Amino acid sequence: MEQESVPCLPVLNDAHQVIGLLTRRALRLTVLGDPQQPHAPMLFSNATAATMMSPPPTCSPELSFSDALQAMLRGGQEHLLVVDSDNTLLGVLTHADLVAALGDASAEALQ
Repeated sequence: MEQESVPCLPVLNDAHQVIGLLTRRALRLTVLGDPQQPHAPMLFSNATAATMMSPPPTCSPELSFSDALQAMLRGGQEHLLVVDSDNTLLGVLTHADLVAALGDASAEALQ
């Protein structure tokens, strides 16, 4: 994850439905330990189950920009998994996506 600059990974079941979200930051803290709260590092296989957010933060593809931003701010999340009505993963919406969209909208408004 670190090497490829992947901020999060959705965790799916055998039916490709979203069951969790694993973030790079949370995994790093679990595997390497939090310097402010020392504990024994965990093996990677145990770290996934212990670290993933379940249920994960999700949204529908119809969610508006402002509602997505509010959901992230309210939940303290930087990622929302976009799922359909069967909870099948369609994509990942990130805080960076919202910032980029806001920047694009601002640039267009100035033209």
